[in-house]
Amino acid sequence: MERTYKNSHDAKQQVDPGVKSPLPSMTLQGETDDIRTLLKKHQAGQVIQQKKVHYIDAELDQIDKYHRRDLDLTDLEKLADHNKRIGDKIEEIKEAENQKKKQKELDEKIEAEIKRRKEEAEKSKPKDSE
Repeated sequence: MERTYKNSHDAKQQVDPGVKSPLPSMTLQGETDDIRTLLKKHQAGQVIQQKKVHYIDAELDQIDKYHRRDLDLTDLEKLADHNKRIGDKIEEIKEAENQKKKQKELDEKIEAEIKRRKEEAEKSKPKDSE
């Protein structure tokens, strides 16, 4: 696909229409200024306000509502409850793992004791003389 750009040396003076994405836009209105606005502010000597950006290195489905910028007190209470539930679940999982580990150790001790008793029984058996 050939693209023609508008410049002062081009006789056709055509503008590239660009490519429109079929996906929905993920841009939030009012989050950023366009280049034209930034340049006008710079020419006028105005200070360009920069918002503090929080970068989260995760997939979108892993980012929940608690990662947004404006949290209120109810959100913080819900977050604390959410964290407590996750912590409780982690403790349950750790306890289950500890129980499995203890059970495995107990099973190994039982098997070792059975093996020891079998060996003792074989030693104490009278040997048949041939």
